[in-house]
Amino acid sequence: MIQTEQRASDKAITVERDALRRLCVKALLLGLLPALIVLLWILLIREPGLQSGAAEQLGSTLAGQRAGSIHGVLESFQARLQALSHRVNGAAADTDLNPSDLGFPEASVLNIIPLDDRGTVGLDPEFWGIESHVAIDLIRQAQSGNIKQIEAIKRDGRWHVLMAQGFDFRGRSAATVALLWIPSDRFGAILNQGESLGTWALVQQHGGGPEQLLAGTAITGSGTYSADVKNTPWQVLFRPADALLDQTRPGSLLLMIAIAAVLVSGAAGAYLLLIGLPKEIAREAKRILDLSGNNHNIALRVPQLQPLATLLYQLNHLNRRKVRSPMRVRSDHEDAASSPRAETTPMSAFSTPPVASVEEVDEATDQPDTEATAATPVPEEATPESFASIIRAHGIRGEVDAIMNDATMKQLGFGLADLAKSHNISTLLLAMDARPSGKQLHTTLAQALLAGNCDIVDLGTVPLPLLHYATATGDVDSGIAITGAGAPRSVNGLDVIIAGNVIGKVDLDALQAFASDEHSGGGKGHFTGRDIRHDYLDKIAVDIGLGLPLKLVVDHHFSATSLVASDVFTAIGCEVISIDDANTDTAPGTELTLQERIAALAPQVTSHGADLGIVFDAEGEQIHTITNRGKPVHAEHVLALLAQDVLERHPGIDILHDLRASRTTTQLLAKAGGRVLPTASSNAVMAASMRDTGALMGGSADGAIYFNDRWYGTADGIYAASRLLELLGSSPSSYDDLINDLPRISPQLSANLACSDEDNRKLFAALSRHTGLAESRLTMKDGLRADFHDGWIAVTQKRAETGLIVTVEANDEAGLERLAGKITAILSDIEPRFALNF
Repeated sequence: MIQTEQRASDKAITVERDALRRLCVKALLLGLLPALIVLLWILLIREPGLQSGAAEQLGSTLAGQRAGSIHGVLESFQARLQALSHRVNGAAADTDLNPSDLGFPEASVLNIIPLDDRGTVGLDPEFWGIESHVAIDLIRQAQSGNIKQIEAIKRDGRWHVLMAQGFDFRGRSAATVALLWIPSDRFGAILNQGESLGTWALVQQHGGGPEQLLAGTAITGSGTYSADVKNTPWQVLFRPADALLDQTRPGSLLLMIAIAAVLVSGAAGAYLLLIGLPKEIAREAKRILDLSGNNHNIALRVPQLQPLATLLYQLNHLNRRKVRSPMRVRSDHEDAASSPRAETTPMSAFSTPPVASVEEVDEATDQPDTEATAATPVPEEATPESFASIIRAHGIRGEVDAIMNDATMKQLGFGLADLAKSHNISTLLLAMDARPSGKQLHTTLAQALLAGNCDIVDLGTVPLPLLHYATATGDVDSGIAITGAGAPRSVNGLDVIIAGNVIGKVDLDALQAFASDEHSGGGKGHFTGRDIRHDYLDKIAVDIGLGLPLKLVVDHHFSATSLVASDVFTAIGCEVISIDDANTDTAPGTELTLQERIAALAPQVTSHGADLGIVFDAEGEQIHTITNRGKPVHAEHVLALLAQDVLERHPGIDILHDLRASRTTTQLLAKAGGRVLPTASSNAVMAASMRDTGALMGGSADGAIYFNDRWYGTADGIYAASRLLELLGSSPSSYDDLINDLPRISPQLSANLACSDEDNRKLFAALSRHTGLAESRLTMKDGLRADFHDGWIAVTQKRAETGLIVTVEANDEAGLERLAGKITAILSDIEPRFALNF
């Protein structure tokens, strides 16, 4: 009997949870976790933070003091220069002008330069020993009374600080400029006063260019603090010594706080145990007594009380058995003798009927309306095959009406909305060029994007560089331009920027898939407008400083550049004569080639007496120029001229170029201290390469110039032209003379090769393996270049159209003919239909 009761009690008594263990865990957490958090916060965050904050405050203060000392020395030099006119006018002769005698013992050279009414144009740099364009520009600024920031340049292997001051010299009517050359060692002495405190450096940095060490010791890595020297492009860098940092370490107060937190939280945990344990045991004992007395199953919350619960359960059953046994025996005998057994009602008769669950009801009532959400089929004109033919490596292009029509643009709009969503982008900028077909395509594309639940900020009709500018400077970093690039006006298409980057092959493939899908539309995007032209103009006007006013003739090629470029050039101080603007009608089939446009513009430059002529492409990304004497300028010469100017301020930088870079350009820029790196000509690859390499400039043989110096690393013909005007405005030479001083570009030939994108890939693979190029050095960058001892051959993709461009350069005409014949024979060997016509 006892064993039977034991088995019954085992089934009736179960363990629901361990309340005492949970109580102990709570007490432990209360006692240790807050203390542990406080301790970790103090040791890992607060104490290092205090130390870092104290070190930063100390380092910044010391760097600021040194920067103030250097600024004070510069102000002293400036004050002495301003007072120099009285001392110079009292000297006996020009030959008596000595830096030490005139109060400048720290200076290495003091030039007193008289200027006539022509200013720096009549200046002979060689007579004064001035070899730097920066020094000439500083003299010009001093003459006009508009002193720029103090400049530092390298001369004879040493850095010198240049300061200039204009004044009247001995009653002369024209201004005279004093140019002071101060060795940077003078400022190094100021830094070395704190040598025991740590490491010091004085650096110069223009725009986004590299730092240039003027004095002190080069410092890299973390733990460096800086302070700007007022009114200069200089910074004082300071890295404190370890001994100095040891003085900034916090004391023991924080550790005492942590110990106190441990004690307080430990006491709270102990109190919870002392109070909670008796209460929990008393509460559980009462539950056991109540449930066992009512013959209910017991679910224990304190497993340690299970023996007590079992004993009470057994005692309760024994007492019940003693009381009920005589009655049960007597009742059983009476029921058997006098009455039939009553039937037992089955429990199923009282069962509750089943009820549908909430989930089942939701499934029954939330079925989609198939008629309301049926997908809109892709129009017959827009098929996956058609998208494959217009979505190419350098963008989206197609013949208007034949394939680039409303149906195609609608599906592209849905696909672009999906592509934006895949990048978590909800708002897109929208722009278009001045092609007649752009307005209708713009309307259709905007409707599709809005229906795809994408918000639009419309920029209107602007050249492509303004879309790049808007994504680089505004809140919205993604956008679409409706443009046909350099293709005929019968062609149109799209250039797409996602998250600040021109989309490449991966996103183009995704767009093709998205556009080929079926779309329901029905979105409700928002449409707003924005005029970006004023911001763009103001940015360039502030950035560009024109020394002398220039006169130029601009051919806009009926493009949207006419809506911006002329105003920009006027704002920086030029007289502009514009032709072929966006509002000028042109009959179909009467468009001129680039060479024809350059030839037509040349006589207008000379007849107007202009300083130069500028020809833009349809997108405003490329520029081609004509000198003041009407001579066309090779695009490589424009790039070389601008790159030399950048290299003077940032020696040693990298300059990117597509595979058609002339060896003349490469050698010229190498002599100027730069390095030319090959890359692909597409905007997407060029912009990505500039970010990856940190290059400050880039260019291509078709006239596109990329500036990462004071600009945003995109191809911008208007800004590139403005930088060229800035260079010419501060030069004593004319544009024609500057170009004549550059080495002649080696002879070149080029020809178009008609082939599909699929043929392109096969052709590049075949060329890379062909034995005819075995003697060359091959470079593969979205194209192919083969360098020989006397020239090179390049096969590159067109940007706006399907097909390739074959370019040949050689040292002389004989080599040019040899290489042209070689590539012609190689292509014919690979595929007989690949014929070239140089």
